[in-house]
Amino acid sequence: MSASLLVEAQTNSEIHNKNTINSWEIGTDLLWLIDKNQVPANLFVRSNFANKKNKLRAWRLRLGLNMSYRDSIDIGDPFAKELNNISIFARAGYEWQHKVEEKVLLYYGVDVGFSYTRMYEKRALSPPHPPGSLYQETFTTYKPSLIGFIGCKYDPKPWISLSLEASLQVVYRIRRNPYKTTSIDFPDDEGFHGFVNVEELRINLLPITYLNISFHINKK
Repeated sequence: MSASLLVEAQTNSEIHNKNTINSWEIGTDLLWLIDKNQVPANLFVRSNFANKKNKLRAWRLRLGLNMSYRDSIDIGDPFAKELNNISIFARAGYEWQHKVEEKVLLYYGVDVGFSYTRMYEKRALSPPHPPGSLYQETFTTYKPSLIGFIGCKYDPKPWISLSLEASLQVVYRIRRNPYKTTSIDFPDDEGFHGFVNVEELRINLLPITYLNISFHINKK
């Protein structure tokens, strides 16, 4: 009986290791559930494998997209207001992995990232501005980045993983922000206009960057 149980346990362990080491993972970040997300809603893909020296490694990709469009008319103000927003987010990287025990894995690595955000706003201005004044603004940012990360992954079952990750991010932020005030009747005129052009380097330490849930698909 005990020998049979031991063989069964070893077999289950081998299946678990095979399913988690040589697999695809598809998942997402859960921090948006508690409004603590650092990035837009995203899809996460990880390719787990063992290299020629039987060391655990992974390639990873994260893609996010957020779009919103608002076109509204208020009571007493027949002019339609617009507020359009789009955010595109991508990160790709490489992981070094180390098993702590059968279902627990520590990993670290580097991501290269890029994000693009564009917001367009158009609205009528209230007094003290002259009647019929129109404000238009386009706010655009570009953020190339280099991210070092470290995390811990737990596989409660061979087909699912939970991971918590911290990161140190070096981000170069480029802001382009033209704006102008014109008459509602002549929205394409130059009017009173300006342009904000800002570039800055930011270094951010995020103790909790992602809380991932992902599902495994075995490689053939």
